[in-house]
Amino acid sequence: MNVKQKRKANPVISAVILTIIGVIFLIVGIATLIGVKANKAVDLATCSGSDIDEGTYVSVDLDGDTTYVYGCYAEMQETRYGIFKRSTDKYYLIDACEGAEYFIGIKVSSSLYDEMDDIYDYTYSTSSNAPETLHLVGKIRSQSDDATSYMEDFIIDFYYWLTGYTFSSGEISDYYLPYYIDVITPGDYIGPIIIGFILLIIAALIIILSARKKNNVTYTQPAGGYANPYPYTENPYAGMDMGANPYAGMPNSIPYNPSQNNPESPTVAMDEYSPTISIDDTQNNGTTF
Repeated sequence: MNVKQKRKANPVISAVILTIIGVIFLIVGIATLIGVKANKAVDLATCSGSDIDEGTYVSVDLDGDTTYVYGCYAEMQETRYGIFKRSTDKYYLIDACEGAEYFIGIKVSSSLYDEMDDIYDYTYSTSSNAPETLHLVGKIRSQSDDATSYMEDFIIDFYYWLTGYTFSSGEISDYYLPYYIDVITPGDYIGPIIIGFILLIIAALIIILSARKKNNVTYTQPAGGYANPYPYTENPYAGMDMGANPYAGMPNSIPYNPSQNNPESPTVAMDEYSPTISIDDTQNNGTTF
Protein backbone atom coordinates (compact mmCIF):
# COMPACT_ATOMS: atom_id res chain seq x y z
CA MET A 1 0.00 0.00 0.00
CA ASN A 2 1.40 3.39 -1.00
CA VAL A 3 0.99 5.94 1.73
CA LYS A 4 1.56 9.53 0.73
CA GLN A 5 3.19 11.60 3.44
CA LYS A 6 2.73 15.34 3.68
CA ARG A 7 5.96 17.20 3.09
CA LYS A 8 6.74 19.62 5.86
CA ALA A 9 7.60 23.16 4.88
CA ASN A 10 11.28 23.94 5.00
CA PRO A 11 11.72 26.61 7.70
CA VAL A 12 14.75 28.06 5.93
CA ILE A 13 12.73 28.67 2.74
CA SER A 14 9.94 30.26 4.78
CA ALA A 15 12.46 32.51 6.51
CA VAL A 16 14.00 33.56 3.18
CA ILE A 17 10.58 34.43 1.72
CA LEU A 18 9.64 36.47 4.79
CA THR A 19 13.01 38.24 4.64
CA ILE A 20 12.53 39.22 0.99
CA ILE A 21 9.00 40.53 1.64
CA GLY A 22 10.18 42.38 4.74
CA VAL A 23 13.02 44.05 2.86
CA ILE A 24 10.59 45.17 0.13
CA PHE A 25 8.31 46.77 2.72
CA LEU A 26 11.29 48.49 4.34
CA ILE A 27 12.54 49.86 1.03
CA VAL A 28 9.11 51.23 0.11
CA GLY A 29 8.58 52.78 3.53
CA ILE A 30 12.05 54.30 3.84
CA ALA A 31 12.02 55.62 0.26
CA THR A 32 8.68 57.33 0.91
CA LEU A 33 9.94 58.76 4.19
CA ILE A 34 13.06 60.17 2.51
CA GLY A 35 10.97 61.69 -0.27
CA VAL A 36 8.70 63.42 2.23
CA LYS A 37 11.23 64.47 4.88
CA ALA A 38 14.48 65.05 3.00
CA ASN A 39 13.46 68.40 1.49
CA LYS A 40 12.85 66.80 -1.89
CA ALA A 41 9.29 68.05 -2.17
CA VAL A 42 8.70 70.83 -4.73
CA ASP A 43 6.59 73.78 -3.57
CA LEU A 44 3.47 73.60 -5.74
CA ALA A 45 2.76 77.32 -5.34
CA THR A 46 6.11 78.54 -6.70
CA CYS A 47 7.21 75.84 -9.17
CA SER A 48 6.77 75.87 -12.95
CA GLY A 49 4.98 73.37 -15.13
CA SER A 50 8.28 71.82 -16.20
CA ASP A 51 9.00 70.92 -12.55
CA ILE A 52 5.98 68.65 -12.39
CA ASP A 53 6.46 65.11 -13.64
CA GLU A 54 5.37 61.66 -12.56
CA GLY A 55 7.17 60.60 -9.37
CA THR A 56 7.92 64.16 -8.21
CA TYR A 57 7.24 64.89 -4.54
CA VAL A 58 5.34 68.14 -4.00
CA SER A 59 4.11 70.11 -1.01
CA VAL A 60 1.11 72.43 -0.97
CA ASP A 61 -0.56 74.70 1.57
CA LEU A 62 -4.30 75.01 1.05
CA ASP A 63 -6.15 77.83 2.79
CA GLY A 64 -8.88 79.02 0.42
CA ASP A 65 -7.37 82.48 0.37
CA THR A 66 -4.15 82.20 -1.63
CA THR A 67 -4.48 78.61 -2.78
CA TYR A 68 -7.96 77.52 -3.75
CA VAL A 69 -9.96 74.31 -3.68
CA TYR A 70 -12.44 74.45 -6.56
CA GLY A 71 -14.36 71.29 -5.76
CA CYS A 72 -14.48 67.52 -6.16
CA TYR A 73 -14.47 66.23 -9.72
CA ALA A 74 -14.17 62.48 -9.07
CA GLU A 75 -14.75 60.04 -6.25
CA MET A 76 -13.73 56.49 -5.51
CA GLN A 77 -16.49 54.45 -3.96
CA GLU A 78 -16.63 51.02 -2.38
CA THR A 79 -19.70 48.99 -3.25
CA ARG A 80 -21.03 45.58 -2.33
CA TYR A 81 -23.26 43.74 -4.78
CA GLY A 82 -23.60 46.99 -6.70
CA ILE A 83 -24.84 48.90 -3.65
CA PHE A 84 -22.87 51.91 -2.39
CA LYS A 85 -21.04 51.17 0.84
CA ARG A 86 -18.70 54.10 1.44
CA SER A 87 -16.51 56.71 -0.20
CA THR A 88 -12.79 55.94 0.06
CA ASP A 89 -11.08 58.80 -1.83
CA LYS A 90 -11.97 62.07 -3.54
CA TYR A 91 -10.21 64.03 -6.26
CA TYR A 92 -10.31 67.80 -5.78
CA LEU A 93 -9.28 70.48 -8.27
CA ILE A 94 -6.69 72.97 -6.97
CA ASP A 95 -4.24 75.56 -8.29
CA ALA A 96 -0.76 74.57 -9.42
CA CYS A 97 2.46 76.44 -10.23
CA GLU A 98 3.38 80.06 -9.76
CA GLY A 99 0.57 82.49 -10.46
CA ALA A 100 -1.96 79.64 -10.46
CA GLU A 101 -0.97 78.93 -14.04
CA TYR A 102 -2.57 75.48 -14.13
CA PHE A 103 -5.14 73.30 -12.46
CA ILE A 104 -4.16 69.95 -11.01
CA GLY A 105 -5.98 67.20 -9.17
CA ILE A 106 -5.25 66.10 -5.63
CA LYS A 107 -6.48 62.81 -4.16
CA VAL A 108 -7.29 62.71 -0.46
CA SER A 109 -8.66 59.97 1.77
CA SER A 110 -11.94 60.20 3.64
CA SER A 111 -10.15 61.41 6.80
CA LEU A 112 -9.48 64.75 5.05
CA TYR A 113 -12.92 65.30 3.52
CA ASP A 114 -14.10 67.75 6.18
CA GLU A 115 -10.99 69.92 6.00
CA MET A 116 -11.02 70.01 2.21
CA ASP A 117 -14.73 70.90 2.18
CA ASP A 118 -14.14 73.74 4.66
CA ILE A 119 -11.47 75.21 2.36
CA TYR A 120 -13.78 74.70 -0.62
CA ASP A 121 -16.55 76.65 1.14
CA TYR A 122 -14.16 79.46 2.03
CA THR A 123 -12.87 79.59 -1.57
CA TYR A 124 -16.35 80.47 -2.80
CA SER A 125 -16.99 82.75 0.19
CA THR A 126 -19.89 80.64 1.40
CA SER A 127 -18.27 80.63 4.84
CA SER A 128 -16.82 83.56 6.75
CA ASN A 129 -14.80 81.29 9.01
CA ALA A 130 -11.26 81.13 7.71
CA PRO A 131 -10.09 77.52 7.89
CA GLU A 132 -6.70 76.50 9.17
CA THR A 133 -4.08 76.08 6.49
CA LEU A 134 -3.87 72.48 5.42
CA HIS A 135 -0.29 71.41 4.67
CA LEU A 136 -0.10 68.37 2.43
CA VAL A 137 2.75 66.43 0.85
CA GLY A 138 2.23 64.03 -1.99
CA LYS A 139 3.62 62.30 -5.03
CA ILE A 140 2.75 63.20 -8.62
CA ARG A 141 1.07 60.35 -10.47
CA SER A 142 -0.37 59.98 -13.96
CA GLN A 143 -4.13 60.28 -14.12
CA SER A 144 -6.39 57.73 -15.77
CA ASP A 145 -8.34 58.66 -18.90
CA ASP A 146 -11.64 58.51 -17.02
CA ALA A 147 -10.43 60.80 -14.23
CA THR A 148 -8.95 63.20 -16.81
CA SER A 149 -12.27 63.29 -18.64
CA TYR A 150 -14.09 64.13 -15.39
CA MET A 151 -11.53 66.87 -14.72
CA GLU A 152 -12.05 68.40 -18.16
CA ASP A 153 -15.84 68.40 -17.72
CA PHE A 154 -15.48 70.04 -14.32
CA ILE A 155 -13.16 72.79 -15.63
CA ILE A 156 -15.42 73.47 -18.65
CA ASP A 157 -18.41 73.84 -16.32
CA PHE A 158 -16.40 76.06 -13.97
CA TYR A 159 -15.36 78.45 -16.74
CA TYR A 160 -18.89 78.51 -18.13
CA TRP A 161 -20.17 79.48 -14.67
CA LEU A 162 -17.38 82.06 -14.36
CA THR A 163 -17.40 83.59 -17.87
CA GLY A 164 -20.40 82.21 -19.72
CA TYR A 165 -18.09 80.78 -22.39
CA THR A 166 -18.01 77.04 -23.17
CA PHE A 167 -14.54 75.74 -23.84
CA SER A 168 -13.95 72.74 -26.03
CA SER A 169 -11.98 69.74 -24.79
CA GLY A 170 -9.02 70.73 -26.99
CA GLU A 171 -9.02 74.29 -25.65
CA ILE A 172 -9.33 73.33 -22.01
CA SER A 173 -6.35 70.94 -22.12
CA ASP A 174 -3.99 73.92 -21.98
CA TYR A 175 -5.31 74.87 -18.55
CA TYR A 176 -4.52 71.78 -16.54
CA LEU A 177 -1.70 69.31 -15.90
CA PRO A 178 -2.57 65.66 -16.69
CA TYR A 179 -1.55 64.48 -13.22
CA TYR A 180 -2.88 64.26 -9.72
CA ILE A 181 -1.20 64.54 -6.33
CA ASP A 182 -1.42 61.35 -4.29
CA VAL A 183 -1.37 62.68 -0.73
CA ILE A 184 1.02 60.89 1.60
CA THR A 185 0.17 60.55 5.28
CA PRO A 186 2.53 59.32 8.05
CA GLY A 187 0.77 55.96 7.94
CA ASP A 188 1.86 55.51 4.32
CA TYR A 189 5.51 55.17 5.33
CA ILE A 190 5.38 54.24 9.02
CA GLY A 191 3.11 51.26 8.28
CA PRO A 192 5.40 49.58 5.70
CA ILE A 193 8.46 50.17 7.88
CA ILE A 194 6.79 48.52 10.89
CA ILE A 195 5.54 45.60 8.78
CA GLY A 196 9.01 45.14 7.30
CA PHE A 197 10.66 44.99 10.74
CA ILE A 198 8.04 42.54 12.03
CA LEU A 199 8.58 40.21 9.06
CA LEU A 200 12.36 40.31 9.55
CA ILE A 201 11.97 39.51 13.26
CA ILE A 202 9.69 36.57 12.45
CA ALA A 203 12.21 35.29 9.88
CA ALA A 204 15.02 35.53 12.44
CA LEU A 205 12.94 33.65 15.04
CA ILE A 206 12.18 30.88 12.55
CA ILE A 207 15.89 30.40 11.84
CA ILE A 208 16.83 30.45 15.56
CA LEU A 209 14.11 27.98 16.57
CA SER A 210 14.97 25.70 13.65
CA ALA A 211 18.65 25.67 14.66
CA ARG A 212 17.76 24.89 18.27
CA LYS A 213 15.48 22.06 17.22
CA LYS A 214 18.31 20.45 15.24
CA ASN A 215 20.75 20.80 18.16
CA ASN A 216 18.35 19.23 20.66
CA VAL A 217 17.88 15.88 18.90
CA THR A 218 17.61 12.98 21.41
CA TYR A 219 17.42 9.26 20.85
CA THR A 220 15.02 6.96 22.69
CA GLN A 221 13.53 3.50 22.41
CA PRO A 222 10.45 3.31 20.19
CA ALA A 223 7.13 3.13 21.95
CA GLY A 224 6.33 -0.50 22.74
CA GLY A 225 9.97 -1.58 22.53
CA TYR A 226 11.85 -3.08 19.62
CA ALA A 227 10.28 -5.74 17.43
CA ASN A 228 12.10 -9.12 17.54
CA PRO A 229 13.71 -9.58 14.13
CA TYR A 230 14.54 -13.24 14.91
CA PRO A 231 11.66 -15.43 13.70
CA TYR A 232 12.36 -18.56 15.79
CA THR A 233 10.58 -19.19 19.05
CA GLU A 234 12.78 -22.26 19.83
CA ASN A 235 16.51 -22.77 19.43
CA PRO A 236 16.94 -24.51 16.06
CA TYR A 237 20.32 -25.82 17.13
CA ALA A 238 19.08 -27.56 20.27
CA GLY A 239 20.42 -31.19 20.54
CA MET A 240 23.21 -30.67 18.06
CA ASP A 241 26.80 -31.55 19.06
CA MET A 242 28.49 -28.30 18.36
CA GLY A 243 31.91 -29.93 18.96
CA ALA A 244 31.48 -32.50 16.21
CA ASN A 245 33.31 -32.13 12.96
CA PRO A 246 30.68 -31.11 10.43
CA TYR A 247 32.90 -32.43 7.66
CA ALA A 248 33.46 -35.92 9.15
CA GLY A 249 33.08 -38.73 6.64
CA MET A 250 34.04 -36.62 3.69
CA PRO A 251 36.92 -38.13 1.56
CA ASN A 252 40.41 -36.72 2.05
CA SER A 253 39.21 -34.66 5.01
CA ILE A 254 41.49 -33.20 7.61
CA PRO A 255 40.91 -34.67 11.11
CA TYR A 256 39.06 -32.14 13.23
CA ASN A 257 40.40 -31.12 16.62
CA PRO A 258 37.88 -29.13 18.65
CA SER A 259 40.67 -27.38 20.47
CA GLN A 260 42.52 -26.22 17.41
CA ASN A 261 40.76 -22.82 17.50
CA ASN A 262 42.09 -22.25 20.98
CA PRO A 263 45.12 -20.02 20.73
CA GLU A 264 46.65 -21.78 23.77
CA SER A 265 46.47 -25.18 22.08
CA PRO A 266 49.60 -26.48 20.36
CA THR A 267 49.82 -25.82 16.68
CA VAL A 268 49.13 -28.87 14.56
CA ALA A 269 51.32 -29.15 11.49
CA MET A 270 49.20 -29.67 8.42
CA ASP A 271 51.67 -32.10 6.84
CA GLU A 272 51.11 -34.62 9.66
CA TYR A 273 47.59 -35.08 8.45
CA SER A 274 48.13 -34.60 4.75
CA PRO A 275 46.51 -37.51 2.93
CA THR A 276 48.25 -39.56 0.34
CA ILE A 277 47.06 -38.69 -3.09
CA SER A 278 46.77 -41.59 -5.47
CA ILE A 279 46.57 -40.99 -9.15
CA ASP A 280 45.37 -43.83 -11.30
CA ASP A 281 47.58 -43.48 -14.30
CA THR A 282 47.38 -46.66 -16.32
CA GLN A 283 49.75 -45.24 -18.83
CA ASN A 284 52.43 -44.85 -16.14
CA ASN A 285 51.90 -48.26 -14.58
CA GLY A 286 49.83 -46.96 -11.65
CA THR A 287 52.73 -45.11 -10.10
CA THR A 288 51.87 -43.63 -6.71
CA PHE A 289 53.01 -40.11 -6.00
